[in-house]
Amino acid sequence: MSSVAPEHRAIATRGAWLPTEQRAHGKKRNVSSMSLLFVLGVTALLIALAIAMQTTGYEVWGALLVGSVLLVVTIPLATRAAKLENDPKVGRIILLALFVKLSIGSLARYFVAHVVYSASDAQGYYNAGLLLVPQFQRWNFADLGALIGTRFVEVVSGIVLTIINETQLGEFIVFSWMSFLGLYLFYQAFRLAFPEGDHKRYRLLIFFWPSMLFWPSSVGKDAWMVWMLGMCALGVANLMVGRFRGFAWLAVGSFGCIMVRPHLALIIVAAFALGLVLRRNRGAYSRMLARPLGTIVLFVGMIVFGALTFQQTQSFFKLDSLDLESAQAVIDSTTLKTAEGGSSFTPPSPNSPLGFVEATVTVMFRPFPTEVGGAAFLTGLEGMALATLVVISWRRVVRIPRMMLQNAYVAFSVGYSFIFIFAFASISNFGILARERSQFFPLLFVLLALPKKKGRGEVDEASEDPDALVAAN
Repeated sequence: MSSVAPEHRAIATRGAWLPTEQRAHGKKRNVSSMSLLFVLGVTALLIALAIAMQTTGYEVWGALLVGSVLLVVTIPLATRAAKLENDPKVGRIILLALFVKLSIGSLARYFVAHVVYSASDAQGYYNAGLLLVPQFQRWNFADLGALIGTRFVEVVSGIVLTIINETQLGEFIVFSWMSFLGLYLFYQAFRLAFPEGDHKRYRLLIFFWPSMLFWPSSVGKDAWMVWMLGMCALGVANLMVGRFRGFAWLAVGSFGCIMVRPHLALIIVAAFALGLVLRRNRGAYSRMLARPLGTIVLFVGMIVFGALTFQQTQSFFKLDSLDLESAQAVIDSTTLKTAEGGSSFTPPSPNSPLGFVEATVTVMFRPFPTEVGGAAFLTGLEGMALATLVVISWRRVVRIPRMMLQNAYVAFSVGYSFIFIFAFASISNFGILARERSQFFPLLFVLLALPKKKGRGEVDEASEDPDALVAAN
């Protein structure tokens, strides 16, 4: 590097070597266009708010006000992301992603829930939350019943409505913002634990993929779970690189998962265990948790935590024991409960190698456009788009086994993906399956954002000084 003139010193960024002047010129152009989009979006929002306050009730203009406040509140997160990556464009992309999610995602989800369908889960959560508002306004949080599953989300709905008042559209926006926070945490986890990954591709996928914009933008369990799973992912990422703060992130995220869907917390634990098994302790790391002794400590902690999560999962499904027989009973029950409506189908069994391949295709890509009609046809198109993305990313996909042995976060993502496919293959309704995928795609996208094969002369900058990279975060 010292033999290269300073004005032409190359900067390695995921395999792209460009002179500093050329990079700076390109960055300036990108920041300008992104700033213009953001300014136009905010201007349109403020104009819409002003008009709505004169022509509509609080249901509409209150929602616009809530969205504006949440946009402002999120600016420090975008600023921090831009600072960490030393690229102002990143912050603007994050704010643009939030604006798109709150405006397009929330409105589309609200329209589907209240116009396309006569009844929805979101309406039930809203009604239950309204009943709790007078109690919460008196700061009375007693006698709420068993805070697990649906009841927990009803209580969250009540807290949200106590803060923002009676605007159902506004509540959609708040829950959409919750899921966005989860996506932001997934992105930071990817950057921290997988510095050699394709950050640009992952950022575009996780923030702008249709399912991530649409499905968790409603009042309900999905938005909450995406937020909590994002915390879990960031906790795992921090622990993988040896940071003790990962315990706090993982504990809070897992607790949030246990309160709604404890079996997903159990999947996180199992996937983390796989990551620890395959983790190669980097000698350059000075942190104890990143060394062999730290791996033992984490294993012990995961065993204890896994046992507690195991008990909560057993209680959640009302099982006397959680073994293969009872697990199969839960799977069969899920198949029967979800086999309703025009989107029902017969799911393949993942209990054999061929069946697991069929289940993988179903969970990832179905319904096919030929299997559904109406609005669900768009879901079929998305499945085909994902299949196309997998095919054109074959050079990255074939590197998954090798990268599993080189990066523990990749191994964690593979483990989560495999277990999720097995656990959710029993769903026999395309609508429910499409909605649940929002809890699957953030870690699946890790596998589609592996770095391209290195060319001659490229350097893996993350391998030179890993502690310095972690300190920068």
